[in-house]
Amino acid sequence: MDATEIGLWGVPLAMLGGAIRVSTPFIFVSLGEAITERSG
Repeated sequence: MDATEIGLWGVPLAMLGGAIRVSTPFIFVSLGEAITERSG
């Protein structure tokens, strides 16, 4: 495994990590709303 392979894997991993970090609050908000809707 050389440096080019690490760089190749770093880009999608960074994008995935960023997407998870950004979308986490939205996931919790939608989850909370779903629970609130169910409980009435």
